[in-house]
Amino acid sequence: MHSKNAETDIARMLRPLTARFRDPALEAEFMSEYVADVLGPFVRLALGLGVLTFTTYGLHDWVVFERPASAWWVRFGAVIPTMIVAWALTFTRAFAWAHQWILLLYGAAATLGVLWIAAISGTEASILYAGFAALFVTIGPLIARLDVARQALYTALSATLLVLFELRYARSPRAINLAQLWTLVAMGSLGTLLAWLNEKQSRVAFIARKTIRAQGEEIARERARSDALLRNVLPEPIAQRLKDGHAVIADGYEEATVLFADIVGFTPLSAKLSPHALVARLNEVFTAFDAQCASLGLEKIKTIGDAYMVVGGVPERRADHAVAVVKMALAMREVLADQRERHGDSLDIRIGVHSGPVVAGVIGTRKFAYDVWGDTVNTASRMESHARPGHVQISDQTRVLVEEHFALEDRGTIDVKGKGSMRTWFVLGPKVSA
Repeated sequence: MHSKNAETDIARMLRPLTARFRDPALEAEFMSEYVADVLGPFVRLALGLGVLTFTTYGLHDWVVFERPASAWWVRFGAVIPTMIVAWALTFTRAFAWAHQWILLLYGAAATLGVLWIAAISGTEASILYAGFAALFVTIGPLIARLDVARQALYTALSATLLVLFELRYARSPRAINLAQLWTLVAMGSLGTLLAWLNEKQSRVAFIARKTIRAQGEEIARERARSDALLRNVLPEPIAQRLKDGHAVIADGYEEATVLFADIVGFTPLSAKLSPHALVARLNEVFTAFDAQCASLGLEKIKTIGDAYMVVGGVPERRADHAVAVVKMALAMREVLADQRERHGDSLDIRIGVHSGPVVAGVIGTRKFAYDVWGDTVNTASRMESHARPGHVQISDQTRVLVEEHFALEDRGTIDVKGKGSMRTWFVLGPKVSA
């Protein structure tokens, strides 16, 4: 049923007599594609075979039948050059809009040529040459894609030439002459019908290709949109593994650095702002954090309320994971300081960093997420919760990895919940070399 409706819709798009599209723009698009991809190569082949055939017959007639020189000049001085010119025109831009007239000229020249040669050569081969003329009338529409008006002109011209030839040169009985004329008209009508059917089928195929291309482009757009959404949720290497069919993704990393940050003063501020203003303010902060995270090649894991979590060295392993994460921490502190000055509020940030082994993977099947686990994550969270507002607190393990790059302040030993006594450090800023 669906197929029938599609055929009906396409039929309404075509003119009944010429089988051409009613929409000029669609017709121009079809012809541009058809001439370039189908008609041009096909016509070049047909004309090439025509030149070869005329040349072969010309040499045959010259040697076997000893045709007069005038027949030679008609064939090689008029007909074949016309076919060569038509062949050359198929490579030009003019062929796209004038191919029917170009090929009509070729067909008329070929028909006139064979009859002219027969007239010059004598009457013994009149039936044979008339048959050649009828053959051109039949295959002409198929080659030239003539519409009804041009096909009628082509058939009438060929029939007139044949009648004049028969009356002037042929010595065949009248019954044979009428049979030849009838054959010419019948074959011309057959050629017209075949050309019309081929024309219609070509346009139906064009619409099918156009529809398939449009569907393919839509599928490609949807796939790109889905891929973009997937890469917004997951790191690109992990997203690719999911697309490749990995059911379980879990990787161990011996060395990584985890950062936790919490916005200080956000809860009191939320009581003063409208829901829209509150979300806009938090979005401004986190968008700036995201930009810093991307520029440093780190992986944002998640946000929980006004908390922000970042990891370095996951999923892409890197030797400078701790240095990159501390740079991120200092950049986050600068972002808050800048926005605090612009907005005139009291928002600040508390940041904790710890380095060590982690396990990373994807959890969930619907709203899946990429996450990291392990004691390193818990310790980094404790570094943040025990830090002071406006400070970046790091563990002693992280200190060993970054002390060559940053100026540090020894905070001393603090009691960390669940961890006991730990020596921690505050990051003051990049170390200034002498």
